Amino acid sequence: MTAAVPEVSGQAGTEAIAEIPLSEEEMQQAFDSAVPYEDGFTVVIHSSNGDEIVLDSSEGTTLQGKTMPPVNGSDFKWTRITGAAASSTLYVKGYDYSVWNMLDWNPKTCWAEGNPYSEGTMEGFAYATDYNTRIDGFRIYPGYQKSAKVYRNNIVPLMLMIEVGGQDIYWELGDWLYSRINDGEWYWADIYLYNPVYSDGVIYVYIGAVTAFSSNPDYDCCISEFHPFRY
Repeated sequence: MTAAVPEVSGQAGTEAIAEIPLSEEEMQQAFDSAVPYEDGFTVVIHSSNGDEIVLDSSEGTTLQGKTMPPVNGSDFKWTRITGAAASSTLYVKGYDYSVWNMLDWNPKTCWAEGNPYSEGTMEGFAYATDYNTRIDGFRIYPGYQKSAKVYRNNIVPLMLMIEVGGQDIYWELGDWLYSRINDGEWYWADIYLYNPVYSDGVIYVYIGAVTAFSSNPDYDCCISEFHPFRY
């Protein structure tokens, strides 16, 4: 039932299991019982052409003695993901939009939600982790970054809610989403929590709002990569 996936060089391995639907009830229960994460975070945005932008979501919050995070991610320890599930997944014959695509380190693949009525809002996914795994942050490649045209023709998450260990991290993405990318380029954002959270075995991610950068996009919200990490 469980098949191992080869480790990506320098990254944590994953153990692929059959992708099963994530129920709305399970996800709602996780967020209903969570308390807000109030320690603040910094977001560092990177692009493949070398651009870098730093945003602080909580002005006046200090790092409380915490060592500044490695900007380039060289000292990250990527979280081992042992299972993954999505509330919905787009099905198109001959194409793969599995939730596991967010773990393959390839920005030219993606998870695409498959709810024809929501455009991605109220959809989400879950990662299974080892119990009590420390999480210092997350890396996301938003949208479907296969090409300039594909990126603009699909919906992008505008707001994410992340539940880890009973805490709810609210991440508003609007300040740093790119409205366009060039062919062969991509970008990503690292969110650094000022204090770590500890997984109780499952990380839930919920899409609270979406946006698009073309007048007539495909009605699928996409995420190319999503990786928890510690440092």
